[in-house]
Amino acid sequence: MVNFNSIKPNKTRPGFSLIEVLIVLLLLSGGFIILLQALNTGKTMQSKSELLTLQAVLLNDKIQEIRSKRFDENTSSPWSTTLGTDSNTNSYLSFDGSNDYANLGSATSLSISDGITVTSWVYHNNGSGHIANQGGGWGSYGYSLFWYNGKIRIELQKSGQKTISDNTAPTSGAWHHIAFTWETNSDVIKTYIDGVQSSTTQTFSGPIGTPNENLNIGRKQNNGYYFNGSIDDVTIWNIALSATEIQNYMTTNPTGTETGLVGFWSINENQGTTIYDQSSNSNNGTIYGATWGSTQTDDESSITSWDDIDDFNQYTVSEFPNYSSFGCSVKVDYVQSTSGFHTAVTGPTDYKRIMVEINHKTIPALRDTFIVSPGL
Repeated sequence: MVNFNSIKPNKTRPGFSLIEVLIVLLLLSGGFIILLQALNTGKTMQSKSELLTLQAVLLNDKIQEIRSKRFDENTSSPWSTTLGTDSNTNSYLSFDGSNDYANLGSATSLSISDGITVTSWVYHNNGSGHIANQGGGWGSYGYSLFWYNGKIRIELQKSGQKTISDNTAPTSGAWHHIAFTWETNSDVIKTYIDGVQSSTTQTFSGPIGTPNENLNIGRKQNNGYYFNGSIDDVTIWNIALSATEIQNYMTTNPTGTETGLVGFWSINENQGTTIYDQSSNSNNGTIYGATWGSTQTDDESSITSWDDIDDFNQYTVSEFPNYSSFGCSVKVDYVQSTSGFHTAVTGPTDYKRIMVEINHKTIPALRDTFIVSPGL
């Protein structure tokens, strides 16, 4: 007979209390959180490293872009006196259509006979008036560029021949470039309005007769017809320019030494009673009644037209294309080597200090400063 009371009970098997289980779960949770934080920290550090790398690349790109420009817009000293983009004051003469003109004298040195080009920028108000005239019409030998009754009229004349070529004038109340050409090989008179050849042509067998009138801007000496409006940049050539050449000189004035250029009046004096011939013939003109006008233009309105380093002064970019979180600012100063290039001066000097900063919304700005001189 078994004595149940004599049987020893089994020892209690190992186990975890509820509290112990909760502690383990908490420890595991904490470790997991720490692991996640470590992973996030790694991602953040990687992201920041990528931003810093991109910031450095943008800084280097901007510095190289600045260095690609000339030290100064002038190719030799003295250097330009202002830092930043340049603006241009363009002057012209205004004619009232009554008694205003500029007389350039007999201008016999122009030597016009077997070829001619006359160009001008013109702002027409109203009425009929000569833009540039030395004869032509009314039995006068010579040539004329004439705004006549809503037409651009070209007149060439010699003994026994007078030719008139009319084309529709452009709109009044705006600046337009007007030009005509003729040469004895083709005998064709071509008219150009804003660089585009007009449809109507006429023939003149030539040569152009020797004028007995003075060269005038804004009228014809013997018959009046005073121009009402403004005139600028008159050129006269003893050759027929091509359409491409006319288009090029619409935006860039001649230097004064071009082959065939016999008269060039930029009308950019903006004061006094004389307009100076920029060609080698020096047929300067005297102003009678006409008044000066001017416009202010920004010749360097975009970064593609900047020609020297100091154009970058005060340059800012709020957001780079494709990198919207990055911006840029540039400061340019004249400095002296005697100060270790540390102190800005009013200049100009042979050294420019360029300070470039690439900024970002979440990381500190990255800056660099470098010195440029004409000899570097």
